[in-house]
Amino acid sequence: MTVMLNTIGAIRKKVYLINDQQIKLNLDSKLKTIVYNHDSLLEVGQSIKLSATPYTETKVKVINADCVIIYEECSQKYKKPLLLNMASATSPGGGYRKGDGAQEENLFRRSDYFRSLDIDLDSVQDEIPERFYCSNDGQMRSLVDLTTMYPIDDYGAIYTSGLTFFRKSEDKGYEYMEKPLEGVHALAVAAYRNPKLDGNLLSPKYAVGMRKKLENLLSIAHYHQHDCLILSALGCGAFRNPPDHVAKLFRSVIEQYAGFFQTIIFAIIDDHNSGQRHNPEGNFKSFKDE
Repeated sequence: MTVMLNTIGAIRKKVYLINDQQIKLNLDSKLKTIVYNHDSLLEVGQSIKLSATPYTETKVKVINADCVIIYEECSQKYKKPLLLNMASATSPGGGYRKGDGAQEENLFRRSDYFRSLDIDLDSVQDEIPERFYCSNDGQMRSLVDLTTMYPIDDYGAIYTSGLTFFRKSEDKGYEYMEKPLEGVHALAVAAYRNPKLDGNLLSPKYAVGMRKKLENLLSIAHYHQHDCLILSALGCGAFRNPPDHVAKLFRSVIEQYAGFFQTIIFAIIDDHNSGQRHNPEGNFKSFKDE
């Protein structure tokens, strides 16, 4: 919790110290948040020809590494990478205020992500970021009722552009970065929490639902013209989705979107949520083997 309080403090002051050297935070005043739900329509009257795919192939990699580090590397190689936030459906930032330690909490402690998702902290912000929702006629409309952001729709997502990351990973003690990573794009998608399983598979209802979540993830990413995706083992940690099955669902959806992205990277670190009943061999191996 101390880390998060210091993160909020640095954001309010727009500066932090490394060995008595001041590092200025150039927070994006144009930080933008877009809520997608089951009513959202990405485009009206548009069809995509298979011949119109921008890439001859989509490279897929599985790497045992921190997702923000991979994003930073990709920002040097690709035009517009996108980071998956494996989000809580009901609580902005998951349990980041009480010290929980899954991926979403990690992202919040290292950045100004709360400015986008946590409306309860709007009071500490100098400028309230723009928030929109995608309507059923394909328009971006101002989100007047902010309470509709959560819970995230079953097949919805929240897209954020203009994030600033300025802390290193947890294993580095959340040290401040010498150079902040600016202009980060992230998509918050919530997996099912403790879904019903048939052996080591999602039950049919949840398998269909998870596949639809993944389809929408890639649809929104393509709509926003991202060429590189940094994904992970969605729902396979604290939410107890079986990694073998989720990896197979990811594969089938990625095959459906082959050629629409240049590179897709799964950044997976086996942590305290690995080696459980639903993922006895961790998550990295399941995705690497798939």
